[in-house]
Amino acid sequence: MKVIVYLDVFFLLNLGMNWLVLAIHGKILRRKAGWVRMTLGSVLGALGACALLVIPIHNDVAAFLVQYAVIGYAMVRVTYRNLPIRSISRYILALYVVTVFTGGAVQFIGEALGVQRSGVLLVVACGFFLYVAVRVAMWGWGGAVKKEAAIYEVNIQFHDRTVTGYGYYDTGNLLKEPISGSPVIIAEYESVKELFSEDARKEIAVFPEYGEDGAYALPLRFIPYHSLGVSEGVLPGIEVDGVGVGEGKGRRWYEGVYLAVYKGSLSVDKSYQFILHQECSA
Repeated sequence: MKVIVYLDVFFLLNLGMNWLVLAIHGKILRRKAGWVRMTLGSVLGALGACALLVIPIHNDVAAFLVQYAVIGYAMVRVTYRNLPIRSISRYILALYVVTVFTGGAVQFIGEALGVQRSGVLLVVACGFFLYVAVRVAMWGWGGAVKKEAAIYEVNIQFHDRTVTGYGYYDTGNLLKEPISGSPVIIAEYESVKELFSEDARKEIAVFPEYGEDGAYALPLRFIPYHSLGVSEGVLPGIEVDGVGVGEGKGRRWYEGVYLAVYKGSLSVDKSYQFILHQECSA
């Protein structure tokens, strides 16, 4: 029996399923990705599927490695910006698990609705049911996680310089600048040092010993804290021009925010470089 496959339809079906897989993938890993990057990752995966269809690999092991190790790697690298190298294997494994789950859901829904496995109606129906299921699950279980342990893209602007990284939204971060009462975001020094001049970096590096006469290159403030591996201490605080949290239309802009510069690492796996204040979420 001769099977006719229309490459354009095959591409569109894979594009839609890849987008759905990446949407669920991001929800599970609590990693936000913009629509543009998710679409680019989906397109890349769909092109890879089309390439495997046109140029088939007859060895099952080799086909599996190409599909999940190579194409999966490319998809997660494109979808998630600044993804740490040590986290890539975890993201690829999660992508495989979500893909298997989605495939099973497609088959189940297709049998329940009596729709062909590769039909467009099946993709639409599957997308609707899975989207609702994930949203309900995130509302009931992960909804709290989204607010308590979400990671957002963060843009810091100071004078004419900008740095970008990822921030961990922590409802337990209630740090305030003592004089103004402004919210404080904790930032790794290595991630924000490009914002400052050489003189300012030297002052931050030796803070608080340097500049007892008050002649600072930056208007540094003392930010007291009671964590970060020690019982208590102070961090140098700098008021920045603005902080953007989130991506695309979901980005929120905050002014009057202080950075408390921390000289160590805030994340074991380097997945974030900032700890956001309770008042600064997307």
